[in-house]
Amino acid sequence: MNNNIKIRLAKKDDYSSVNALYYESYSKDAHALPKSYNKMPDTIIKRSEFIDILDDNNWDIFVAENDKDIVGFICIAIEIEKGNKFTKGFMRVSIEELYCSAKHQEQKVCNQLIRTAEKWAKKKHINELTSMLYNYNKDFSKIFEKNNYKAFSTRVNKEI
Repeated sequence: MNNNIKIRLAKKDDYSSVNALYYESYSKDAHALPKSYNKMPDTIIKRSEFIDILDDNNWDIFVAENDKDIVGFICIAIEIEKGNKFTKGFMRVSIEELYCSAKHQEQKVCNQLIRTAEKWAKKKHINELTSMLYNYNKDFSKIFEKNNYKAFSTRVNKEI
């Protein structure tokens, strides 16, 4: 593990760096995205949306810094079930986005970010985390497996 990697809460000034990592992530996976996504956007997340996330008590973004450069991030949110009488009110933390720059993937940055999300959840007295993984992204599946996450369900899609 690289001792230069520091995990911290994102700040409004981090918008450009986080958006650039979002774009890098989506660009890398563009070949596997459904055609309904049409094209790569110039901006993955709007600045106003980024700031809304930072201001929301049920959401957070943590960044991984290496010598003041942001090399990874995780976006997490509290999900509250609105379902039937058995599940209504159940809470879990959803890992909405997780990414590390290609240059830093060997430094286990994503593992550090996942552990940070787990600590965040515990502080909020939530004992379950979830994330939706795309089948084409085998690297992230392995990262979650190594962190003791288990498959819970499968979502299938069909282009028509």
